[in-house]
This record gives sequence, structure tokens and C-alpha cells, in this order.
Amino acid sequence: MNNWIAAAGVFVALLGFVYKVWEKSHRKLKIIKAVYGKNNLTQDIAKNLNRKIKNNKLHVQLTNEIGGDPAKGERKIARIKYWYDGKRHKVEYVELEIIDLP
Repeated sequence: MNNWIAAAGVFVALLGFVYKVWEKSHRKLKIIKAVYGKNNLTQDIAKNLNRKIKNNKLHVQLTNEIGGDPAKGERKIARIKYWYDGKRHKVEYVELEIIDLP
């Protein structure tokens, strides 16, 4: 009987550990796709945005410094798809707005 109790205790501890690992990985902010520009004149900015994530948060102004200037003289938009809290999300920001995720 004591062996069963010990085994159950180990199993419960293992489940707790697995849950913590799962929860941490699903709460992680990850930019899946991010495109900056206007119409067909766009630039992929996903890598640049992922580099700016600190403590699972992204807080940065959307400027040409992030993605160059793919449409000179035009007002640009960033279309961002990201993963957070086990779900995919989709947002849009206009040039000079503050990207604040999640």
C-alpha cells in the first residue's frame, strides 16, 4: 500500500511539473507573421519584432526603423499575427502607433 501512495505522490508531482512547463510555453509571446507597408509594397518585420520582445511583452513604436520604408511617402500599416496564451491573435497598427502586445 505504501508503494502505491509513494507512486501516486510522484505521479502528482510529475503532473504539476508538466503543467508548469506547458503553461509557460503557451503564455509565451511569439510573433508568427508581421508585414509592414502599403498594398504590395511590404516588408517582413517578424524577426525584428521578435527581437524586441522583453519579458513576454512587446512595446515599441511602429516606425521605419523597424522595417525600412517599403512605400516611401505613404502611410504604412503593420499586420501582425502572434501567438499568446495558447491562442493565435491578429492585430493591425498604423505607422507611428505604439505596438503594445499582449
